[in-house]
This record gives sequence, C-alpha cells and structure tokens, in this order.
Amino acid sequence: MPMRNRAVLTSSLGPVSAEWTTRVCCWSMEEVIYVDCRAKGADVGTSWRDAYTDLQRALARAAVGCGCEIWVAQGEYDPGRLPEETFVIPAGVRVYGGFAGNESSRQQRNPKKYQTILTGAADAERNETVVRMSNNSSLDGFTITEAVSYGIYGNEADFTVENCRVVNNQQYGICAQNGDVAIKWCEIMNNGLYGIYHAGEGYALTIDKCRIVQSGRYGIYNRFSTPTINNSIVSRNGYLEQGFYGIRISNPTYNPRVFCNTIVYNKLEGIFFADNGTTIDPNDKNWPDIQNCILWYNNSGGMQVAGFDANTLPQYCCIYNPADPNGTDYTLNARNNFSGNPGFAYSDPNNLHLAYNSPCKDRGNPYHTINDVGLSDMDGEERIVDNRVDIGADEICSCDEDLSEDDIRHPLDWDSDGVINNIQFGEFSRAWLSCEPNFPGDPNNWNPVCNLDKTGNSEHKIDLGDLAVFCEDNPQVWLWRACWEQSRMNFIQTTLYPMIGGRESMMSMREFVFPAENLSATEQTKKSIEQQILKMEEAIDFLEKIWLGEPNIQEEINPEDWQEFMKAVYKGLFELQTQNVQVE
Repeated sequence: MPMRNRAVLTSSLGPVSAEWTTRVCCWSMEEVIYVDCRAKGADVGTSWRDAYTDLQRALARAAVGCGCEIWVAQGEYDPGRLPEETFVIPAGVRVYGGFAGNESSRQQRNPKKYQTILTGAADAERNETVVRMSNNSSLDGFTITEAVSYGIYGNEADFTVENCRVVNNQQYGICAQNGDVAIKWCEIMNNGLYGIYHAGEGYALTIDKCRIVQSGRYGIYNRFSTPTINNSIVSRNGYLEQGFYGIRISNPTYNPRVFCNTIVYNKLEGIFFADNGTTIDPNDKNWPDIQNCILWYNNSGGMQVAGFDANTLPQYCCIYNPADPNGTDYTLNARNNFSGNPGFAYSDPNNLHLAYNSPCKDRGNPYHTINDVGLSDMDGEERIVDNRVDIGADEICSCDEDLSEDDIRHPLDWDSDGVINNIQFGEFSRAWLSCEPNFPGDPNNWNPVCNLDKTGNSEHKIDLGDLAVFCEDNPQVWLWRACWEQSRMNFIQTTLYPMIGGRESMMSMREFVFPAENLSATEQTKKSIEQQILKMEEAIDFLEKIWLGEPNIQEEINPEDWQEFMKAVYKGLFELQTQNVQVE
C-alpha cells in the first residue's frame, strides 16, 4: 500500500510543503488479512481493530501476493453494485468467515453464530456471480446467496468449499468446469436450477457430509467428470414442473462412487445414470459403485433409479420397492439390499436421522473401513460404530454408552432441530394459562402438546405445573440436545451456558415446584416456604437472563406473550411471600 510523507517548513514568509509517496511491499506472504464491515480503525487489514471494511480490498491485496489467508467477521458483504462484479478468490488464497471480530485463532470462529454473508442482492441489479474461485483457492464458513446465475463458479480451477451455506441462488448453487473440486460440510439449498453442477472429462468432484436439498432441477449433475459422493443427504430436488432427478451422472470418465448417502423424496428417481460407453465397446460403461445408501420414496414411490437395475447394481442398500409400499420387507436379496422402511426418527423430511432401532443400523458392507467411508458421518459422529457401518448418511450413536430414543429425538422437539430451546419456549408461552376446551377457563391458544403435567389442577390447563415439567433436569427437557446435534455443533457452545455459569451451576429445574397451592399452611413450615421463595427467585433470575441474553428470543417469542407469562410467575412468587408472612 502507499506510504505518504509530508514535510512542512514554516517561516515569516509562509509555509512551504512537499509530499512523497512510497509503495511499501508486504512484510510476509503468510500474514492474515482481516476484514470486518463494522471496523472503525485505519482500514488497512492488519488487525481486527484496523480491519478492511470492504472484502474486495482484502482480495486485491492477496492477489498481489500480500497474504494468503483472509479472515472475515460477521456481517453482509456484496461484490459491488454492477451485475458483472464478483468476489474473485485469488489463486492459492484461503478465505474464512464466521468470526465475531476478536479471535486470535481460526479454531475460535463460529460460522453458525457469526454468519458471514456474501450476497448478490445488495442492489436492484443483482450480481450474476457472487464468488469466482481460482486455482487452489478455498472458501470456508460463509453463506453465499442471491446470485442471478452462480453462487460459486469456477472454470479450469481446482478449489475447495467447506462449511458453507449456498442458498437461494437463481440458477446454480455451485458450478464448476474442468477442475478438481471438493465440497465438504456444506448446505446447498433452494437454488433455482442446480444444487451442484460439475463437468469436465478427467476431472473429479468430491462431495462429503453435505445436504443438497430443494434444487429446482438436479441436486447434483455430473457430465463427463467422476463424482465421489459420501455421507450426504440428497433430498426433495427436481420440483420444477417437469421434474428432475436427485443425482444425474452422465458419461463419467471413471467409475463413480456413491457410499453412505440418504437419497430421498426427490421428484423423479434418486439416481439417474447414462453412459454411451467407449467407441471401441459401447457396452464398456463406467458403472457407479453404490453401497450403504438409502434410496427411499423418490419418484413419488415409483422406481428409485434409472439407467440401471436397482436389484443388481447397488449393494447393502435400503431401496424402496413400489411392490412393498408400506416398507415391511426386510429380506436381503443377492446384493444384500432390502426394501423395508429405513426407520427415520422424525416424520419431518428436514430431519433424516435414523431412529435408535432403525433396521439400517449395522447393515452396511461389513468389509468397509474408514478408508472406504471416512472417519465421520454427516454430523461428525464416528462413522463406524459396533465394527460395521450403518446404511445412509447417519451413523446411530449414543452420548452415554446407553443407546435409547432420547439420544436421538425428544417428543417436545416440535421443530425437529435436535434441541429444546426458546423456540419451544415460545410455543409454551403462547399457550400459557389456556385451558382444554370444555373445561372452565380460556380455551384460546390451547395447545395440547404443551400440557405436560397430567396431575391435579394442571391436568386440563397450561400452568406452572407444566412449566416445572418443561424445565426439569431429570429427564432433561429444557436445553435437551440430541447426540447428533451435540456432535455436529461440538465447536459451538450455547449462548445460555456462559451466561449463567455453565450447566453444572444451573439450579435443578426439576425443583420448580411452585406455587405451593396444593399445600396447606399446616403442612408447610416456614423454612420450606423460604426455600421455595429462594427457588422461585432463582427461577425468575434464570428466565430474565434468557430473555435478555438469548440473541433470537425476542424475535421468536411475542413480547406480550412473555409479559403475561412473567406476570403469572411473579404472581406465584407473591403468593409464596404472602404465605410466608402469614406463617410468621
């Protein structure tokens, strides 16, 4: 960058000045370049304090060899206001998002919590391409969205995309030609035509631990290149009017490999394969090697694959059979496939984890090792448990060596995201103090799933008894987290735990036994009432910290609902205090 020096001489005749500009080279090829759109410092990219506010300046600096790694703090960044402008990742440069803007190591970042968004929708004239990759470049920890054509594009370049969300682009999520491309730990969702498009004879596409869902045409489309697709979910793709496939593989250079994937609910067949064969022998086709996969209810319950025989090519797979629509046949055929229901833990198609007693457990190829299927499944859990891989993208694991249903799902996980938090609490608050129809009280907002306490006066009403169940520790309800969610987010701590000093310091929420409306004064000593008051005060402090500390709670819960809820809690405290005075 330029260094400017200005000298001024002052005399009785007035000032005389001169200025020199000197180009200063970078002092290290390995230095980190910092970007933070909120920074207020010198805007030179040398620290978080003096970070660039414009990602384009950091990329331009890296492009001339002054830094090979860029850290980008949370916020929204656009390539520029002209449609042809794009973020070009220079050759050999690694760009990381997901920083709060104060980290000293890359391991401290949290892409889910500190979302770093690269958008093509900053202006009415949207950008054609949001990110263009160069050879040996890497993009990690970003949301790439709202491109007219390509979220991420690369041509004649080997590149890597990891830990990214590529969503809501009008045509292609990721498009690459004539290069070796690796896409790992990514969510490719709701892109207008193609989730991932890859072409180029002799080149390879590697997809591992990704979710490719809701693409208008194809989830994954390969032409001439050779794909390796492992531990991924390909679901609900091809829903344009004419219908398309989950995965389409055409004329691959070598034999594709499709291991340990969950391919379900796509508009047409889950996998389409076409190969014209060599010019010498048209029967010499590069057939895909398909093993340990779930192919379930694609094609509206019709055939699950096209271009080959589902009974003779795949091995160790769970494959829907139109002749067995209820999925009751678990008989293995000659290739060790079966057509029985795979046993998903949730009915929600967004959550495709296997139940703890799924028939896919330990049914994959018994000879496969981690060299075949990788170290981890789609959540980061150990890929091979009990010495045999499970069928599908999910490996069934336990948190406590005691595999059971509550390791995987909870009946109060109403949004199927693997955690019970303020989203469920919002549902609970909306139903607060409502009564079951045909019973005395207000039936408005009655929600039977919130009626957790079936005893005493609480049987037909959402009240403090239900809150006690909701917040209890054993079995844990509030802040319950599925094993697969714990593994997937093991690098993220919840915002609540640091706020209240950790799980161990949080009071036992099972002890929310308030108010003591079912206990007479003679049954209750002054000491026990004081203990209940103390617990109630701790509970109120706990709830207020949730309201003030959870970043999204005021968006997810109506403030008026919360106010009414807290009024009732304070009323319970007041009743206990009044009872304590009466005892005195």
